[in-house]
Amino acid sequence: MSIALREKDLENYQALVRKVDELCAAVNREFADQILCRAGCSGCCRELTLFPVEAAALLTALSGLPREPAARIAAAPADGRTGSCPLLADGLCLVYASRPIICRTHGLPLLLKVAGENRVDFCPENFREAKALPGQAIINLELLNQALVAINALFIETTAAAFLKSGQRQSISALIEIWKGLNHDTA
Repeated sequence: MSIALREKDLENYQALVRKVDELCAAVNREFADQILCRAGCSGCCRELTLFPVEAAALLTALSGLPREPAARIAAAPADGRTGSCPLLADGLCLVYASRPIICRTHGLPLLLKVAGENRVDFCPENFREAKALPGQAIINLELLNQALVAINALFIETTAAAFLKSGQRQSISALIEIWKGLNHDTA
């Protein structure tokens, strides 16, 4: 099986990633003294399912990995049974620069709608001393997801990657297995 991606297939997704990174960086800068997320802290890192556009971006990233991290991922069981993200090694993400959008927002205050009610959720390690959170610290997850859904729909419509056209979300473990099949020399 071939991914059959064209360079332009991921342009919209990459633009969204840049915007999300800018937003998260601004929150991290402004509230650095209240955010304890750091390298090695992987409590939020779980097995996820990804939209096809995110799956394509992750497969592209996996295919571009240097030999050592590629071999670590290929050798590790990627069955999703542990609940932890199969892309972790010693608490660190092996594809950190290419991690999915939700992973980029981990730990930060996210505005969610739960049963029709707005709720703010964030890592309990962060903002421990805060009595209230200022609006500029909160990322509206619904708006972010709407942008991702629209970008994903356009991706599905225009991609040449047949196996991603189904629109089905893929688990990270399943994507690792697809990648292993595409890259026999990862071990």
